[in-house]
Amino acid sequence: MNIAYWLRIEKGFTLIEILLVLSLFLLIVSFFSTFVLTVTKGYQTDKITFQQVTMFFNQISQDFRVTSNVEVGQGILILRSEEEKDIEIRLLSSGQVRRTRDGEGNVLLLEEVDTFSCSTYKQIVHCKVVIKSLASFNKSFLLPYGNEVESP
Repeated sequence: MNIAYWLRIEKGFTLIEILLVLSLFLLIVSFFSTFVLTVTKGYQTDKITFQQVTMFFNQISQDFRVTSNVEVGQGILILRSEEEKDIEIRLLSSGQVRRTRDGEGNVLLLEEVDTFSCSTYKQIVHCKVVIKSLASFNKSFLLPYGNEVESP
């Protein structure tokens, strides 16, 4: 090989290579801001709405329909059905109210909850939820005739 041949070879990138790298770089940069916000702030939902609280109480109401025995306490509501299956609705220290059935599943019902409590009077169960934004919601449930209510 001749030295003049090696001197003629031009080193550098073609226009297609530069455009390909530039487009990949722009694609990565476009997702970077979303990624940084997710990492720094985490997944945040909007403030709790009245509709979300209504859906929460509707879920509890549906659970009361299959209940034969109710236990209430501060931050916990246990509903027992005739098939001896427990539905437990509990306030966690993270401010989430979650529902489990026979210790299985873990369904998020409501977030940003400060307090969740239920009390009973005869066949009426009264539940109160206080959201961290200081909004308070109350709902009373009438149990079917013949159901038992217990306080732990």
